[in-house]
Amino acid sequence: MKIIVLRGFTIPGSYLPEIYMVPGSDIGMSMLSFAIFLIIIWFFLRHTKPGIHIYGLGGNPDAAAMMGIDPRKMYFVEFTLSGLFADLSGLYYTGFNRSVPVTLGNQILFPSFAAAVIGGIPLQGGRGSVLNVAGGALLLGIVEAFLVTFAISPEARIVGYGILVLIAVVVNQARESMRDSLLRRL
Repeated sequence: MKIIVLRGFTIPGSYLPEIYMVPGSDIGMSMLSFAIFLIIIWFFLRHTKPGIHIYGLGGNPDAAAMMGIDPRKMYFVEFTLSGLFADLSGLYYTGFNRSVPVTLGNQILFPSFAAAVIGGIPLQGGRGSVLNVAGGALLLGIVEAFLVTFAISPEARIVGYGILVLIAVVVNQARESMRDSLLRRL
């Protein structure tokens, strides 16, 4: 849709209101707001009823429904929050780039997924930590800086992210299997 509407053109920052450029234009403000959002999300997921319901639905939707959690309502909340944070991310990215390319989210979609998986979020859901995802994003940023330093092409970097995701999935599965076998012994 965006390609049809914009006909493949990038919107330069000069066409946008200056308020759109503020969030991502200063690295200090970006890091501070990242830390604030991280704390808010952590608190929401760990210490509020809807946050605990989100973990419950991710772990076992049937059991959560039996406990009185309305899955449709909670999925709506999850997708709404996802959209809100995607919008905020787009705003920060726009301020950082000083433009809105048609392919705005394409370059960051897979690395975002990779950061969550590398941070230890199981593909089945139900467990995980916001701080671990931040650690996964930090590790991915370090790996990307390393790859850029050695002039690795963007396509090869995506392959590198894929390899990291595969390693993270294998390690996570091994950890889950070990945990399950230890729990069975008890």
